[in-house]
Amino acid sequence: LAISPNRQSSGECQPDREDGLRFFGFTQVSLNDCAAVLEVLKAEPISHLVALPIGCGGTPASLIRSGWARNENHRPSPEVTTAVAEAGGGTFWLVGKFDDPEYGTVFVSSAEIVAGVANLTA
Repeated sequence: LAISPNRQSSGECQPDREDGLRFFGFTQVSLNDCAAVLEVLKAEPISHLVALPIGCGGTPASLIRSGWARNENHRPSPEVTTAVAEAGGGTFWLVGKFDDPEYGTVFVSSAEIVAGVANLTA
């Protein structure tokens, strides 16, 4: 995996949680890291990609210190999607397998940001 060096990273965090031993962490990535990030998302279904505006470094740090609920379907918890949307960002995750009819990517954010992303891809 080749993520650009010199990025902000948290290392691993292991908050005390009642739902078992789990590790949380974050690494800042750029658009140049998209191919590597996609490989991580494919290989690790419980990984999530969040997009945050510059200056929101406290949001991922706060999330990994507290952790979040585990979902059986590997989708981000409401704690994650809500915190990221409130910070002006969005959360991406993959759904389905390569041969499933519903294979693709989901993006959750505020209506304004979703519309802006849709305009970028149009």
